[in-house]
Amino acid sequence: MVVGGRFFAFDIARELQARGALGGVASSYALAPREGIARRLLRWNPAPDLLRRAESRVFSTPDTVLDLRSATRFGRWAARHVPPGDVVHAWTGSALETLAVARERGSLGVAVRASAHVRAQAAILEDEFGRFGWDAPTVDPAMVERECAEYDRADAVHVFSTFALRTFLERGFPAGRLVMTPIGVDAGEVAPAGGPPPPRPGPLRVLALGHVGVRKGTHYLLRAARMLGARGVAVSLVGGLAPEGGEILRRYGRSGEWRGGVPRSALRRVFAEHDVLVLASVEDGFGAVVCEAMAAGIPVVATHNTGAPDVVREGETGLLVPAGSAEALAAALATLAADRERCRAMGLAAAEAMRAQRTWGHMVDDMLAAYGALAARREEAACAS
Repeated sequence: MVVGGRFFAFDIARELQARGALGGVASSYALAPREGIARRLLRWNPAPDLLRRAESRVFSTPDTVLDLRSATRFGRWAARHVPPGDVVHAWTGSALETLAVARERGSLGVAVRASAHVRAQAAILEDEFGRFGWDAPTVDPAMVERECAEYDRADAVHVFSTFALRTFLERGFPAGRLVMTPIGVDAGEVAPAGGPPPPRPGPLRVLALGHVGVRKGTHYLLRAARMLGARGVAVSLVGGLAPEGGEILRRYGRSGEWRGGVPRSALRRVFAEHDVLVLASVEDGFGAVVCEAMAAGIPVVATHNTGAPDVVREGETGLLVPAGSAEALAAALATLAADRERCRAMGLAAAEAMRAQRTWGHMVDDMLAAYGALAARREEAACAS
């Protein structure tokens, strides 16, 4: 595995390690040594990330340029230090050089993309920011070209939702070179002792966990909450602010709704304090909070532009709505607010579904089966030629 940040890469790596299937991890993540990977399997270089932070403080270079520079530095280092293996599982942005090494070695090279196709992502965000009369965050054209080159160089691209898969197919990427596996969850990390609490009086307690910003659709959630009124729903926004987050709060928020970020150790408590999780994203490669909330025993209301359709059973463990519709969000939340017993029953069903079908073990089973099929097809093609 080659990964710059944390994401959920180390959850996958720990499951592979437990099976004796991890050849090694090359990472620039500053806290990688604390992620439970055996030291003999970890090749660690935080210098690209540390240098990027230093450059951002000293120079006025745009963040997009610094991100590209950091990804390239790490990619070049990783290509020199990537452990041997049958599969090189490299997260995009810093995968280009390592995928070249995989090809030289005869390993299966997989580019792991945690979001939609980079061009689709840019188009969706440009359209959404335009609704505000704002410019979308700049994406360095060189980074876009780098990502697209990674897709082309890889034997396969691995995504985590049907939504993300569709964005590749719509751009003509071959279906036979795509792998889709929904992610997993560590239920023990978030599940409350004794199960979810019984229905509580007062407004429906709604949690949005993640950055406050356009991409996460925070504005649609806050508009939906205004439609239902303070006695209908009480919203908690838990996470950092995107650059436009403050303006979204000013336009649509109420005092006390934004609570700032919390450490992962606090997730169990945060989930236990709420009745439902909302993921209103206009673009999200999956949204790990969906599985985490379900494992904690609360239902999910999420858009189709996330991984929720791949794990939520409509009407049984959560509700799905179109992206970009405050009205649809309001209707879904009103349904749950009006029937608290049903809301709690959906949460209990969600927790059971995660334990039975979507642990990290289930995810890695799917991943290894898909990689095995890819390797077999490649071997058949080589024999045929």
